[in-house]
Amino acid sequence: MSLPQLVEVSVEQGVLRGQRVPAQDELGLSYDAFRGIPYAQKPVGPLRFKAPRPPESWEGARPALDEGPIAPQEDMFVKSKIVGKEDCLYLNVYTPQVPSSVASRSPEYRPGAPWPIMVWLHPGGFANGSGSATFYGPELLVAKEVVVVTVNYRLGALGFLSLESPAATGNYGLKDIVAALRWVNKNGTVFGGDVNQITVFGCSAGAAAVQLLQLSPSAQGLFHRAIAQSGSSLNPWASVSNPRERALILARELGASENELADDESILEFLRGQSSQAIVEATIKMNKPGEFGTGLIFMFLPTSEAGLIPADTEDEIFLSGHPRELIKQGKVIDVPLITGVTDAEGLIAAMGGVVEETIKPVPQVFAEFDEHLEIALPPELKKPFPDGSQKQKEAVERIRKVYFNGGAINEATTNNYYNVSVSKWLR
Repeated sequence: MSLPQLVEVSVEQGVLRGQRVPAQDELGLSYDAFRGIPYAQKPVGPLRFKAPRPPESWEGARPALDEGPIAPQEDMFVKSKIVGKEDCLYLNVYTPQVPSSVASRSPEYRPGAPWPIMVWLHPGGFANGSGSATFYGPELLVAKEVVVVTVNYRLGALGFLSLESPAATGNYGLKDIVAALRWVNKNGTVFGGDVNQITVFGCSAGAAAVQLLQLSPSAQGLFHRAIAQSGSSLNPWASVSNPRERALILARELGASENELADDESILEFLRGQSSQAIVEATIKMNKPGEFGTGLIFMFLPTSEAGLIPADTEDEIFLSGHPRELIKQGKVIDVPLITGVTDAEGLIAAMGGVVEETIKPVPQVFAEFDEHLEIALPPELKKPFPDGSQKQKEAVERIRKVYFNGGAINEATTNNYYNVSVSKWLR
């Protein structure tokens, strides 16, 4: 086995040593990869529940051959297994080539730089996921002569816990993304990228993050185009209005005494004394019937920071209000936006069981949904269409007519069920 061809670039913090990845598929193109690049300081100790701080420099050439740790979270495939590390603020850069990696006399040399830059924001409900190439490989886009950046950002309570006070304002994961974009703007050219052509794109929670960036003054000028795939800042799961309540429940779940809950600083001192694994495990336990509903519920999410951040601090506000209100006020960064949804969008949410190793709704799930179709109503319609009202009955019948031609919900209408049942887990 031949050794990888190493490639070096100089970024603001120092020298990075990546590698030239040889062509491995039908695309027949190689590219340069720089993995595990720190774009901010480690958010640990006193920096837990704080906005990211600028990255530190290093001496010599820093290896950039392996991806950095992902944020602490429950394993998406092995439930109850906690993976990831709190030191997770790393990004990966994939480029057709940096100037030093391929000699101009090589037939593979592509002199078309600078290339557009695309920054990928992963899905996962702000609680799971990462920018790992295991799920989001760069090959297809790099083959189109695009510089691809994938980002890990803080998740769950570690990324979004808010006490609705200056002590803990929340939105740390979104501020991580802003820090990553600033890093890309400062260093993108050394990878052959065009920092005047930066597109942010993401799926699900990543798409919500894209649109939230459009509502944040801190992101002004950091990107020029946006793509939101199957997600929106207006989704009910994309923001939360009671973050302090959830933070206190988390602290109690972790065993905090009343003295440790006496004031914000005491709460933060207690929470900073807990391991990241314990915080993730406690967050999972919070999702129980009678507390926030049942099913797939995300505990810690983006929230308004209006009036929480004093002007004389290092922190800056990310979100100054609820997304819906900011949009109404016209406080949107005006860049070209592509957005849409995927067919059978509710597939994951609709899974009622596993039958013969094939994930699909079981008959009783169809029966429940058919009898209680009102659970498909979006949360914002619950108040104008209260339970038992004639308005709700009319709205439910309209849903049945549009999605099921006025008929029953059963295995014959499975795809229609997938398209409407995404509301089911928002109860």
